[in-house]
Amino acid sequence: MKILGVDPSSTCIGWGLVTVDAEGNVAPEVLCGKIKRPTDLLKNKWEADPAAQQRAEQIVWMEKELWAVIHDRLPVFDFAVVEWPSPATYHGGKRQHRNASGLQIYGAAAGAVFQGLALQAYPVIAVTPEVWTQGQSKQVRQQLAAQLHVGYDSADDRGCDISDALCLAGWYGRRLVFQGLTRRPPVPVEL
Repeated sequence: MKILGVDPSSTCIGWGLVTVDAEGNVAPEVLCGKIKRPTDLLKNKWEADPAAQQRAEQIVWMEKELWAVIHDRLPVFDFAVVEWPSPATYHGGKRQHRNASGLQIYGAAAGAVFQGLALQAYPVIAVTPEVWTQGQSKQVRQQLAAQLHVGYDSADDRGCDISDALCLAGWYGRRLVFQGLTRRPPVPVEL
């Protein structure tokens, strides 16, 4: 089965598509990449709050680029999993004292990606980092990503968005196999 992992952040969206076999092994054919947010989208200087408008436009741009990747570059996948902002991110976590606009973009990007996948009728789940990383450091996850995909370059993944998307997809695929779900459920028909 094919699993799309998506790790939205305030600066880019990491994505990774893995194939997991019936035993929970991740196949070596892996696709991955990232969509970096543009910084120069603000065209209309007449908005009442240009900074808020720019953040909103960045999210819309990143989401459009993700859909282009999904529709133009990826084969059909069975499930999608999106890393969801954790309450620890906002309350007492390491990002608590960072730029608040970055947290806004992160949360809004995760919501936009999740909603977009759900509206496209993909089975999608949201998972917080505490659940799926199980305490593994970003460095360990980058090493795992390098094992999964020969073309993965940690130097081009400073925020670990690509490695996290790949590892998240692998984690979810193994979880589905463990639960006995090895194919996409039928899409409900609306009457």
